[in-house]
Amino acid sequence: MFNPRTFENARPDGFPVLEIMPQPASQPDTHPAPWPPESEQAGRPPRLFVPLQRTDLTGEVVGPVAALRLSQRFSFTREQCPRTIEARYRFPLPGDAAVTGVRVRFGEVEIVAELAERAAAEQTYQTARDEGRQAALMTCEAPDVFTLQVAGLRPDEQIIIDTQYVQLARPEGAGWTLRVPLTTVPRYVRADERGAPHAGGQPLAVLRDPGHRFALGLTFEGVQAVASQTHALDQSSEDGRLRVRLADGDVLPDRDCVLTWLSMCLLNRPLLQVLRHDELAHAATCVLVLVAPPSERTAGEAIPREVILLIDHSGSMSGPKWEAADWAVQNVLAGLTPADTFNVGLFHSTTRWFAKGPVRGDARALEQARAFLLQHKDSGGTELGVALEQALGQQRDGDGRARHVLIVTDAAVSDAGSVLALAERESVRAARRRVDVLCIDAAPNSGLALELAERGGGIARFLTSDPDANDIATALDDVLTEWTAPVLCNLTLEVDRPDVQAAGRRVSAAGSDHSRIDLGDVPAGRAVWVAARIIGEPARPLTMRLLADGQELATERLGAAEAATAQPTAADARANRPAVAALFGARRVLDLELAQSSGLPVEERLRQLGYDPAEVLAAGSVTDPPPLYAENARTGTTDALQALLVLESLRYGIASSATAFVAVRQEAGQRVEATVAVANALADGWSDGFLMPRVAAGMGAGAMPLMAFSAPPAFSPAPAPPTGFGFPNHERPLPSAEAAPGSGGGLDLGALASAPLDLARGLTRRLRKGGAGGGRNDTGGQHIREMAAQPVDVGSEAPSADPLEAVFAGVPPFAGGEAVLFDSRTSTGRLPDGERLSQLRVRVATGSGGGDAGPVDDGLLLVLYVDDLAAPRARIRLTDLLRQGGTRPLNVRYQTGQTVRLVLLDPRGAWASGAPAIEVMLA
Repeated sequence: MFNPRTFENARPDGFPVLEIMPQPASQPDTHPAPWPPESEQAGRPPRLFVPLQRTDLTGEVVGPVAALRLSQRFSFTREQCPRTIEARYRFPLPGDAAVTGVRVRFGEVEIVAELAERAAAEQTYQTARDEGRQAALMTCEAPDVFTLQVAGLRPDEQIIIDTQYVQLARPEGAGWTLRVPLTTVPRYVRADERGAPHAGGQPLAVLRDPGHRFALGLTFEGVQAVASQTHALDQSSEDGRLRVRLADGDVLPDRDCVLTWLSMCLLNRPLLQVLRHDELAHAATCVLVLVAPPSERTAGEAIPREVILLIDHSGSMSGPKWEAADWAVQNVLAGLTPADTFNVGLFHSTTRWFAKGPVRGDARALEQARAFLLQHKDSGGTELGVALEQALGQQRDGDGRARHVLIVTDAAVSDAGSVLALAERESVRAARRRVDVLCIDAAPNSGLALELAERGGGIARFLTSDPDANDIATALDDVLTEWTAPVLCNLTLEVDRPDVQAAGRRVSAAGSDHSRIDLGDVPAGRAVWVAARIIGEPARPLTMRLLADGQELATERLGAAEAATAQPTAADARANRPAVAALFGARRVLDLELAQSSGLPVEERLRQLGYDPAEVLAAGSVTDPPPLYAENARTGTTDALQALLVLESLRYGIASSATAFVAVRQEAGQRVEATVAVANALADGWSDGFLMPRVAAGMGAGAMPLMAFSAPPAFSPAPAPPTGFGFPNHERPLPSAEAAPGSGGGLDLGALASAPLDLARGLTRRLRKGGAGGGRNDTGGQHIREMAAQPVDVGSEAPSADPLEAVFAGVPPFAGGEAVLFDSRTSTGRLPDGERLSQLRVRVATGSGGGDAGPVDDGLLLVLYVDDLAAPRARIRLTDLLRQGGTRPLNVRYQTGQTVRLVLLDPRGAWASGAPAIEVMLA
């Protein structure tokens, strides 16, 4: 057990790593100090020092709209550090949120931050910093990643940064889901994207325990209970409101916090619900429309399917996520028929295809596809966009099929603009393929996954690989069941206005005075949001119609807005929801952000968004006549888009990559003596190979290597890693003792991220074991680059599968429709103490079905409990299991002393009068 205040590599999960920390004999180690000059000169490693204490999320949730405040509290004692410092922290916010304001409290002084053009805000902050005044700057690196810089942090003084934002809950069945990201994960950056602004959303540092904590305190109206699969909750009612906190108080921010609830007013919700805000000054109306299709649809003739499966085999998917993804593919394949067509693509740095195009789903092809999936275990980077473009470009037959591309990934990439442009370009094709996303991670890139599914006309679902939560393969089974549900095809929302803007969705004309918003194919009962701005006088009534394949499902009529009076009417209140305009503005700003990196012609993109391309681009012209050379033309276009982004960002009061919030205290203070980077927590389920194990105190901006992940050198030679964060005027190189040759400082993280995770683990172990410099390996970065350039098969280095052990053999002893096959309290077999169940195998006696699921009743269900015998951790249909050979992965952890129970349920009584003998094995 090592004290984390003393040893920065102490790990909370009990895996110790000893590091000898030399010090001068003249300076006894009486107390931890972050960076005394004497210890720097002696080559003593800096201690872990974290000026950020905690982050609190508070606010109110009314209906689907959450008005939230994120408070980041910075403070430290003189004993911890006697100097005035600057702190930098890169933190996440929801990608679809509208950041509306920032307040800063310097001790007793509170300042409202100003939203300004980014270059001007950065200069204001830099001037204040250089003059010794306290200041704060918040910039947007990616739609869901922000950087906070705080100058003038002094010992024994507290600085609090309050960020206000509005977030829209997502419909989930009959209820709602709110996802709050708590950490950022390293994202793969293509070599040709390194210089792009959107590639900067990388964590400044990553540790298992970053030293700061997260707390939650929300109030819900009209809600009886809130649930969470990610965090234990403490709930209480007060004044008709439900107050929700984390049961554990302050928690490690290593996963998203996901809240779900059922609103009492939505149990019988109509097909269309509209939240409205009239912009009287701009002669427009902003609306948020909830489209809730009927929960049932009359069954008709089955439509043949074309399913293209894209499976992420990059390094970040290593472990349970990889196993669950492969299981999902096998389950999809098992459900195909000869009338369907399919293809399978495995992607990382390159994409490997089962066939050149979709093939018939006959038994021989399906068996070959399973073998193809299980045979290839190579890994690398995350070229999601390249793989998606190949999938969408495959040949289509002439049959009228329901065409879907199903992507299973953690979406840890930075080139969102290009990826989303592929989905949008596909959406206008006659025989379009819908894009669905299964995002597997504790801290996924949820913004990209949601946008990709929305613009691709598909569905996005999020799963976790946490073995303490539900079994991931079971969750995937539930999702795949939903994929086979009845579908409402070609759903559109018709508005009786000719000029309509819909964020993230395609709008087409429907006659001379109507517009139609494409909603794609939606499973029956699944609700979706539409954010739109309707140009025209709010005084005119508005009609919206929901159509499926041209057939009307529902109609909603909005009355005219009342003129302003001394006594506002109820209609005025209903039409005065600034949060609606803020949410639409946030989506509008996001569209402009993505337009800069979409790869589509700029004129076409601007026209799609409702702008006049000639008018916008004229603002970026630098010469007359226009430039001949592409570089100069591109500069003018970039300037024009940036100017438009600044204009729209300031108009809606929403932060963007082209603007920033800045607050400066006018009173004189003390000059900054050192800069500290605040680390993010490594997301639960991620490999230690992605850790940056040292947060250097007293560093300049260049002391931490930028975590820009590139393709392996074998495919695209990566440029030299940058030597700093890219903040102006503070560049300072690493001390030579800390730098690896040719790596820009420390390990070459670009090469490390490109290498397979098992390779990264092996290198991490070797670097810990030895090397020059008291446990450091000065050539570690070079070794990683050399090995990452070679094709590596993860399976060749992975340990052998856990041995399977029988826990039941015989005829299931049914009583009351269930048979207990194993109970750790009473069964003769015994499970090892505190382990993870990784695999399940079931064999049925010959003559009762064997590997053929046909004779086995579809209702038979295997249920696995851990400790809580009311809430199963895994649910497996026996037919699905036998159809795939009887073996499937598990990802369920149990602790010593907890009860593990496996039960076979037979609700229809299919085996009540004569069950066959079965054998059940666990690894």
